[in-house]
Amino acid sequence: MKILSVVATATAVRDQCLSCCEVGGYKHPNTKCYKPGLGSEEDCKAACETGKSFLQQKAQVRIVNEAFASLAQSEGDDAKEETQVATLAKQASQAVESVKLGKFKGMLDQIAQEQAASQQADQKDASVNQEAADHIRLVEQRLEARLDKAENDMVGVSTKCTCSGPTCPCDLRKTK
Repeated sequence: MKILSVVATATAVRDQCLSCCEVGGYKHPNTKCYKPGLGSEEDCKAACETGKSFLQQKAQVRIVNEAFASLAQSEGDDAKEETQVATLAKQASQAVESVKLGKFKGMLDQIAQEQAASQQADQKDASVNQEAADHIRLVEQRLEARLDKAENDMVGVSTKCTCSGPTCPCDLRKTK
């Protein structure tokens, strides 16, 4: 802000000098635009634009130096802020990744629990299926044994029945 006010002041002084030249002030020694040897309004205006005193030049150099120093400080502050922002962004990113990983881990845990429950159910189903298969095999073996016995008992028995009716005494299924 200090730089802007100095620049504005220098501009105002120049504008006053140019106005002084326009009204012929370069001819009168007690005016702001008077300099010995100026013979015309154009010379006066040129002197306002370029004819700076040593103090004016020194002030302008100081203004430029202050502007660059302020700019350098501002850039340094900006760099610090950018570093802080980058650090905060990195921390935020890490926090988000942590949350994502936490959610992902939770999802994996849930999937693992579901798989374990499914595996237990599958094992139970397999056990029940095995028991049923064992039972069916046992029943099948018993039936085969009965059929074998019935076939053995029928050897030598005539399968043609000469009797008729529901009271037929022929028993094709002899038992011992």
